[in-house]
Amino acid sequence: MEPAKPTTATATNSAETRPFDLRALLLALFVSALWGTGYPVSQAALKYCSPCLFAALRFLLAAFILLPLLPSLPKKLRALNKTEVKAFIVINILFATNFALVLYGVRVEGANQTAVLMNLIVLWTVIFAHILLPDDKINKGRVAGLILGFIGAVVVASGKGALGRWSLGNIFPFLATICISMQNVLIRKYLARVNPFTILHCEVMVAVPLLALTAFSIESTAITWSSTFIFGLIYTGLMTTCIAFFIWYHLLRTYPVSSVAIMTFSIPVFAMVGSYLAHKTIPSSEQLFGAILIACAIFATSKVS
Repeated sequence: MEPAKPTTATATNSAETRPFDLRALLLALFVSALWGTGYPVSQAALKYCSPCLFAALRFLLAAFILLPLLPSLPKKLRALNKTEVKAFIVINILFATNFALVLYGVRVEGANQTAVLMNLIVLWTVIFAHILLPDDKINKGRVAGLILGFIGAVVVASGKGALGRWSLGNIFPFLATICISMQNVLIRKYLARVNPFTILHCEVMVAVPLLALTAFSIESTAITWSSTFIFGLIYTGLMTTCIAFFIWYHLLRTYPVSSVAIMTFSIPVFAMVGSYLAHKTIPSSEQLFGAILIACAIFATSKVS
């Protein structure tokens, strides 16, 4: 008698994890570069539009870009089992909530301080992965990466004056880090067999009405159409949403979540570069030292993972 074939849920939860290699490192750094430069771009665009409305328009643009995939979406969703459907619902809510919180953080506290607070994503992701994923436990390399990376991120931010303005507004990015960290781990645990474009397409389609409803309920819906706002909309809709998240979800499905997450310590460095390109802000020696620490964190993680 033939052994029983594994169920969809079992196959999903036991998806093979590849060793974290050079390809994964370069892809993760590329995503971090897109997200890091997205902070100053978003901050500039938010001068012309409220946070939730900007996010809704950003994801509406992303939904249009992904429109050619729409005809195949119902078939792919019907192929999900009950566990995956529940995970899909939770992940979509976390996705929309995360972006609303991040943009409020950028508007209230600025791009620099929000960027350093978002490094808590790495800490939460490593903890959640250790608890929920049997093949993604904390090791010496990840501990070293966490310590070096977080210190480096703080040093980079301190050079921008981001550490001197702590207030209740920091609660927005802090809560956002919990949302996105849990989302990262849930994608790996329950949606490892699902195409990244399917995940992203559903997320942006759900996020648009939720964020638009929030914007029309509690925010101003006025928009000042300027070249800065339009560029911010296109850059975040295409580059930091469609391209970056597709690659990110591929990485989460394929490689150890903790190792992938630690690469995002480089986001403040890319945000620093973006600020220089946009505002000609010259990095200080402390910021450059912080960037070296982040590079050491990435090296420690990639060598041991």
